[in-house]
Amino acid sequence: MQAAAPSTVPRRSPRPARSAQVRPHTVRVDGEVDLETGASIVTAVDRLRARHPGAPIIVDTSAVTFIDPAGYRALRSALSGADGTPDPLVSHRVGAAVLRLEVVIELVSRSR
Repeated sequence: MQAAAPSTVPRRSPRPARSAQVRPHTVRVDGEVDLETGASIVTAVDRLRARHPGAPIIVDTSAVTFIDPAGYRALRSALSGADGTPDPLVSHRVGAAVLRLEVVIELVSRSR
């Protein structure tokens, strides 16, 4: 006796959307972030900006296990616009590793 093949019919939402909204695009980052991998974050965000102008973007670093200063600079660059100021369309879901580095940066800046 053969098992039934899994259904490939997409499920519909139980409630229809009340209005059409731009859904955010997410760049999920995991593992270690350094100079090399940080550049890929910038590239991914830049591609989303180009493909979906005006759409919100989320950079999710909740699965990052380690980030070094070069990776952090790249991450901050990805979160900023062309003029270097924070891009209001790009949000950051901060993970524990990134938060630890930000705390160290804050403590060092206060001690100066």
